[in-house]
Amino acid sequence: MVMISSQFGILAPVPNHSRYLEFRAIPGSDLISVFRDMASGITIQNVVIGLGPGLVKGLGYSIEELRPFPALSGPGCEVPSTQADLWCWVQGDDRGAIVHQARSVTHGLRQGFSPVRVVDGFKI
Repeated sequence: MVMISSQFGILAPVPNHSRYLEFRAIPGSDLISVFRDMASGITIQNVVIGLGPGLVKGLGYSIEELRPFPALSGPGCEVPSTQADLWCWVQGDDRGAIVHQARSVTHGLRQGFSPVRVVDGFKI
């Protein structure tokens, strides 16, 4: 068995288009079953998934270096600290395909997660 140390999209070149999705876990949901169901439907090469510290802890696990994302600021720039249970980065070259993939991800997670925020990105 080959162990993958990172998701494909993390080390890939920056895509032309992206859609960032944030979700909150629905209390009382069987999240492990939701993840198992989704695993077969996500194309690994165009979706990166991040788990929030609250979600990991709520599932009874710990990841040593996992921390909440801090708010950052500098001259003329401010990045808020948005804490989600689950974060998905859908990426590619075709905006339409990204929208459809993001809808598919959201639909697949609906039994355990509710969408909180959607942000579109692009490379200039």
